[in-house]
Amino acid sequence: MLDLASGLGSSLKREARDRLHDWVREMEKAKESGGCADKRLIVRMNSPEFDPAAAMLDLEMVGILGGGIEGVAIPKVTTRTYDLIHNYVHPDHKLWAVFELPLSLLQAPTICLSGKYACAVIGYDGLAAGLRLPSRMVGNAGRVGPGASDCPEGRQAGHFLGQSSPLMLAANHVLWSARAANMSVIDGVFHDPTDTRGFRQDLQRCQALGLDGKCVIHPDQIAPTHQSFIPNPAEVAWAVQVKAEVERSADDANPLEEMLSEGLHARRADRVLELHKMAEGERQEGEAAASPAAEPSSTSFFREDLDSSTSDNFNTIRRKSRRGKPAGHGSFP
Repeated sequence: MLDLASGLGSSLKREARDRLHDWVREMEKAKESGGCADKRLIVRMNSPEFDPAAAMLDLEMVGILGGGIEGVAIPKVTTRTYDLIHNYVHPDHKLWAVFELPLSLLQAPTICLSGKYACAVIGYDGLAAGLRLPSRMVGNAGRVGPGASDCPEGRQAGHFLGQSSPLMLAANHVLWSARAANMSVIDGVFHDPTDTRGFRQDLQRCQALGLDGKCVIHPDQIAPTHQSFIPNPAEVAWAVQVKAEVERSADDANPLEEMLSEGLHARRADRVLELHKMAEGERQEGEAAASPAAEPSSTSFFREDLDSSTSDNFNTIRRKSRRGKPAGHGSFP
């Protein structure tokens, strides 16, 4: 995930966009020459509601990139967000909804069932701030205060310090809303890359919730994240066996066990085999690529921090969007 929003002051965002654009173009050229594996890139833009001028320019830039990226992650999403940006969204881009406001949680069912978003991301940092959680409630995930590894209670309960904490309830609410709309769900980041034990516990929590992936912020977090979300050999063997049973049952008078006959096992097997096929394809692409910088990228996403030293300011924005001209000189209507 290429982040244009977090940790960038207004004077740095213009250069961040330029550098991101150039980097994606370089990746495209490397891919065409066979020197780089295909990368699934998501750009995290600025909020259309809280920073509309920067958001408009972000959309213009990602629109120019077109098929060079897979989609756009929209922070602080509400029911109003899509109406603000739909005229400027590239038609081939998937939209990710980042839930990081209390209002986002309240509106999560409506947002997900709108059919406008392909993926839901749980933004714990924003939620912790919006819910006014004390540092002892937030624990590691680095959100605020000391890490969970510094607190026996944190180690015991893991990332959320208990199943009934506000952040766990928030995660469950986003999960239910997204699943009702058949959306993928990606977990938020774990901020302390040195706390390997806490990170493993966090991945176990993600697996227990049935999440589809996790945002990561350090290269050392990529491999264990992939290991957690890619089906292991035993799961693949089970899925192959289930599919074989389904095929045999078509001409067999003996019914399968009740759950299998209802299609539950078969659907789970399809999902396992789909993930396995995707992971194998990306592994083969990575091995075939000559670039040593190629990294895996199926269900975990590495945030690129685009540092800059520019002092340019773009408080007055009057550039025309590729899909139209927003009202108010850089503001969405």
